[in-house]
Amino acid sequence: MLEKIAKKEAATYDIVCFGEVLIDRITDDQNKTHDYMGGSPSNIAMNMQQLGAKTLFVGAIGNDSHGQFIQDRFLNAHVKTHLSRVDEPTSLVEINQSSDSPLPVFSRAADYHIPADPFLLDAAQSTKIFHFSYWPLTRKPAVDTLKKAINKAIQAGAIIGFDPNLHPALHHPDAVSQKDFEDLLRHVDFIKPSLDDAKRMWGDDLLISDYLDRYESFDIPVIIMSLGKDGIVLSHQKKRTFIPSPTTKVVDTTGAGDAFYSGFYMSLINGHDLIKACHDAQRVSELVLGVVGALTPLPLYHELQKGA
Repeated sequence: MLEKIAKKEAATYDIVCFGEVLIDRITDDQNKTHDYMGGSPSNIAMNMQQLGAKTLFVGAIGNDSHGQFIQDRFLNAHVKTHLSRVDEPTSLVEINQSSDSPLPVFSRAADYHIPADPFLLDAAQSTKIFHFSYWPLTRKPAVDTLKKAINKAIQAGAIIGFDPNLHPALHHPDAVSQKDFEDLLRHVDFIKPSLDDAKRMWGDDLLISDYLDRYESFDIPVIIMSLGKDGIVLSHQKKRTFIPSPTTKVVDTTGAGDAFYSGFYMSLINGHDLIKACHDAQRVSELVLGVVGALTPLPLYHELQKGA
């Protein structure tokens, strides 16, 4: 991975994040409703901009107040975007935290209307890292657009990073076929499944080592299995290393995985090896775990290193 980044030193972008941006509507334990900007790839773009990366987010929003709210958030954070404005409502995820077992309710509309235009295809060839989530693999036209963009990124030598944030409610007849999905996994350089992601993909009756066996069977060079409070397992070329979590205080887990991706990618961009990148990722994740919500102010990467 470091060799790929070194070869793309003059790339226009450090990372292009492709996928969902939406509204997280949270009902708290006092039965009060709050709207936040959400979506894993957009969170990563926001985080990495704060850390000092040259970032581009690609997605779709509605021509409505929620879409304007999202566009304003990106603008205020100085994140460069390529947002399609469509005549569909901005996608929404509702979570009732007052419930004993809160389950997200998805209202998808605008998020998957992402066209394969020349700007996107050029950007895919002009980045060090191309990161995408599972969401755009489930609906057209996003799934077709994503395939074209990934092919361009691979041809240009970019690192391909995939967030396997699967959820049964995302399933749709338009979704990528199992064969195409497995072929895609064979072209991914980096994947970071949580234990829940692995269970949703392979079933909930396997050992952690079995889940890693499944991912490794696709010859993905770098796999990081997140074990929550217990830490992570790094698999590099099928050699596994357990790294415990340094976090002692957890206020809210929302966005911690996105923060991990951000710190990991930023460390690689700065020339560090995988172990150092994992430790940097954990430090950024720890900052998000200490506050409520998916996004929190982050220092520039070189400032983060001063306390290392």
